[in-house]
Amino acid sequence: MPLYHTSNVPLEPGTVLESRFGTDEVARRVYQIVFSALREGEWGMKSLLLADALSAARQKGDGLLPMFLKEAVFEAVRTSEFADSPPRLGGCFLCPTIDDARKWQKHVGDRPHVHVCQVVGGRRGRFDLTLARQTDSLEPIRLQIQDLTNRARQYWKGDADSDPIWEIVTDGKVTITELLAG
Repeated sequence: MPLYHTSNVPLEPGTVLESRFGTDEVARRVYQIVFSALREGEWGMKSLLLADALSAARQKGDGLLPMFLKEAVFEAVRTSEFADSPPRLGGCFLCPTIDDARKWQKHVGDRPHVHVCQVVGGRRGRFDLTLARQTDSLEPIRLQIQDLTNRARQYWKGDADSDPIWEIVTDGKVTITELLAG
């Protein structure tokens, strides 16, 4: 069964995808801080996020702190309740159909190229990308974490929102076999 990958540059057949999502040094540092703060509760979240994480996220670019928080909560739920599922952090994101790849392109933007892929080994799961949206950063942190935790459970269970955008997350070896569009 072919799977599809969207990218901002065309990739040659034979290219092996390497996940860069959440793997750079700033991201690793921020995720460690957020994981620690989640364990400490609401006050830990407030103090740590406002100190180290906000500073690190600003160095990397505006608007990334909500993404770091979302991904940390999703990973915390995955490791504690859905450990057999592949991680988003360090995973590759694919689409099960060409129609899903087109929906993914519209949702994410800046990815005009569609590739056919083959996956060997590893874990994979089908999840609804719309459940992985960020929260309203103006809500109190407690409400943001509750919302993210609930949506993370739905996501990892494989539930869908009213208009899903399906993605395949895998930690297997992903190889480009064909460039379809770009």
